Amino acid sequence: MTSTPDQSQPGDGAQQHNPYGAGQQNNGQQNAYGAGQQQQPPAMNPNTSLMWGHLLNIVSVIGPLVYWLATREQSEAHDREGKEALNWGITVAIASIACSLLYIIPFIGGVIGGTLMGAVGLVNLIFAIYAAVETSHKGGYRYPFTLNLVK
Repeated sequence: MTSTPDQSQPGDGAQQHNPYGAGQQNNGQQNAYGAGQQQQPPAMNPNTSLMWGHLLNIVSVIGPLVYWLATREQSEAHDREGKEALNWGITVAIASIACSLLYIIPFIGGVIGGTLMGAVGLVNLIFAIYAAVETSHKGGYRYPFTLNLVK
């Protein structure tokens, strides 16, 4: 069988394209990291799962509540960080409700309430991301100005 350079057949001595890197031999061994590679999977940071409780605060207080209820029995760290994230979420929810109550004041209440509501949302976003990063690196984070309602 003759083959053109564009149509090489397996076994005819033509070089096959290896999507996992040039120069690697495929000895019939395959793993999840590519054909013929003998690498170990990357080590996962044990604190990575702890950061999700804090990141879920970006959505609402329901996210940290579900996270804490689902992971509190896995370890003491999951329980601690879940409670911390939940307490921060409750604090943000109370602050948001207080800002929305300002809307009942005629004329200026909407401006003040809207500005404060935006500030609460921005502070929540900043602290949730910062807490997730700190938890991922150091294993824990304590929010400032948090009401400790869940103990």
